[in-house]
Amino acid sequence: MKSQLFNIRCDNCGSEYRINSRGEMNCPFCGSKIYLNDKDFEEFQKTRDEMLFKDKAENDLVNDTGDVLHKWNNELQVFLDAENGKTVNLRYFFKYDRPGKTVYVGRNKLSIVYDNANVCSKAVERFQSLEFPIADIHNLSKGFPWILALVNLKEDKRLLVLNKPENIYPLALFNRLDPKNVAWMISRMENTGCILQFNSLDFSDLTVFDLYINPKTHHMFFLDGWENAVDSDTPRHYLRILRAIAKDQMILERAPKKCIEFLEGEPAVDAYTDFKLWDDVINFGFNGHNFHPFTED
Repeated sequence: MKSQLFNIRCDNCGSEYRINSRGEMNCPFCGSKIYLNDKDFEEFQKTRDEMLFKDKAENDLVNDTGDVLHKWNNELQVFLDAENGKTVNLRYFFKYDRPGKTVYVGRNKLSIVYDNANVCSKAVERFQSLEFPIADIHNLSKGFPWILALVNLKEDKRLLVLNKPENIYPLALFNRLDPKNVAWMISRMENTGCILQFNSLDFSDLTVFDLYINPKTHHMFFLDGWENAVDSDTPRHYLRILRAIAKDQMILERAPKKCIEFLEGEPAVDAYTDFKLWDDVINFGFNGHNFHPFTED
């Protein structure tokens, strides 16, 4: 697996700099050199060590892919009548009835049946219009929906089928998780808040049913609920919701004081500042960005 450690690019040719033990950065292609000061070099080494440790932990865990929690049992099926007269057969393991829609969770697909085709169109328009910063070093875009199929059903209903990696599960299946596990989820959700602000979006409503998780890597997937996205330059409502979801999933009596203060406090004025506040909780409440294997009580 490729390391997620960030690269520093040459301003002249765009190649990746090579950094030696003295903090000297050399471009192997055009020969240009720059030097990091002591503070920047120390920060680079700290970040490098943290990310290499996390890469190693993820690589060790992610080799075993598939149904890592052995929850894909007792497969069910449902038949839907398409507008063109054909029948659609959906296979699933979990089913959620949500306001205005029914969600079928399959092994590697997420199928959402909307009672109103226009609501489905709004959701699709919202997540397909997302833009991501060029410096998306965490590859956040992979945590958002990818359409496999759209099918018009009878009675003005519409079926939206999304790609879902086999080893991700609805967050709604879990509760009473150790704060160390939830801390990684909050980090991912804070990242999502920055993406929402980058796109001037917020959410009027969001629930634990809209979020999915890879329990081995703690990666979050924001697959459902996009019909509730609204235009906003400051996604403070979303930031409030994520705090409530995190509190519901966490064993609060085990959480460090700084974590509780964050979850019970008001969001910052913008998502970027809120992410910085959470990063302080990670550093001073959880002793830094240390990778912890997923565990359930």
